Amino acid sequence: MRFFRRNRRGANALEFALTLPIFITITFGMMEFGFLFTRKALVNSIIGKACREASMIDSNNPPGSVSAGCGGSGDDCVEKVAENTINKLMNDAGLSCTSCDAVVTGGPPDKRITCSIDTPHQDITGFYTAFFPPNLQAETTVRLEWQRVTF
Repeated sequence: MRFFRRNRRGANALEFALTLPIFITITFGMMEFGFLFTRKALVNSIIGKACREASMIDSNNPPGSVSAGCGGSGDDCVEKVAENTINKLMNDAGLSCTSCDAVVTGGPPDKRITCSIDTPHQDITGFYTAFFPPNLQAETTVRLEWQRVTF
């Protein structure tokens, strides 16, 4: 028995071998969650910027197709500007849209635009696919700035 108490060779290697998988799992998990939260913040920022830009267009007197990026009129023009802005910002960020929608609802004085994004999420390592959603979704509703009742 004395031989086993004195002989501690290999104890550190055994402890290292037992704790390494736990350490690697925690480290990669932190990286994955950081990547997910960064991507989610980016998607939320994109949807907020696009919705805000579209809310600044006067739906009663929309600018021409050159300046606003649409040839429609009224609410259609606001929706088109929001969708174009979402697609441009998503492409600039290197993301793709499964669905990018903008819908104008309500009437003066409570007219608002709701923008939504659904984009696929691919995790870095592939170890944590059960813990992450397959798609990142974001939705923002902004009140339109230019609202007048036309008689």
